[in-house]
Amino acid sequence: MNDKILTISVAAYNVEKYIKNTLDSILNTELYSKFEVLVIDDGSTDNTYNVVKKYEEMYPDSFKTIHKENGGYGSTVNYSIKHAVGKYFKLLDGDDWYDTDGLKSLIYELEQTDVDIVFNLFNKIINGKIISGISFDNKYFGREFGIEELDINEGIPMHSVTYKTSVLKESGLMLKERKFYTDNYYVSIPLTRVNTVKFLNFPVYNYRLGLSGQTMNRAVNIKHINDLKEISLDLIDYFSKIDTSCKSYNYLCTRIAATCTDYFAALLTLPISKESLIQIKEFDKFIKIKSSPLYERMANLERKASKTIHMIRKSNYSLYWIFALLRKLI
Repeated sequence: MNDKILTISVAAYNVEKYIKNTLDSILNTELYSKFEVLVIDDGSTDNTYNVVKKYEEMYPDSFKTIHKENGGYGSTVNYSIKHAVGKYFKLLDGDDWYDTDGLKSLIYELEQTDVDIVFNLFNKIINGKIISGISFDNKYFGREFGIEELDINEGIPMHSVTYKTSVLKESGLMLKERKFYTDNYYVSIPLTRVNTVKFLNFPVYNYRLGLSGQTMNRAVNIKHINDLKEISLDLIDYFSKIDTSCKSYNYLCTRIAATCTDYFAALLTLPISKESLIQIKEFDKFIKIKSSPLYERMANLERKASKTIHMIRKSNYSLYWIFALLRKLI
């Protein structure tokens, strides 16, 4: 009989420099018998696989190492969801790590609950400095409730999310391979299967920022902007087909609007030109036609980019030139 409460999926690609710290943050919880760690070495060309393999040799009941050809982040998540045996499922990038005490507390909470999704606080790590990654209204802590009661105006990122594994499997989630930003599928599509929610008032995930290949890096953002466009269009189309009676409809709208807002903001970083403005207008028109709730939610999220979108739309896009220039200068 399987007694694993949590499956941790670690995406590892050329992270020899970080992966020991990543896995030690899991191992030191003293509760590793209660979870499985699937480390997916996505075709690394450095020593990542050999480092990870030692953990599997020492703790074969908890650590599993899978070496495969490079297929991108989405392929690692797809593999882990398919093979996960834990009751719950959480992601971890190979260059990030967990707060050890936070993981202990998370496992304890998961043993006491049966909700479909758990949200935690998380930390951003910038130049060694810890910054709170997200905050939640205190009214959500300490209780379990239906997702239809969730009323926030910001999309919660994957660093905060722990799904019940059955929710992921039943949702049919399949991330595209060799694409950036596929975590947006992960935090959106399974929500149609989510009925119950729990918020925990402590951090688990430590998200390292400032690395050269991250999607938060502006140069990477621009280089892979077409991936973000494709994913945004997919999610807009997906949401347009969701019935308003779906319990997670309101929050799903917020979550997908956040992705669309990211793409709109990315368009403002492109070379300032009529062609770039046309792309913004066409994207905005597409959203408005496919889903007016998404269109409206984009301008009402609790983020600066949403205020920018609101003002650009109000000006009939004439303020594009000013905001695009300002983004270039920041």
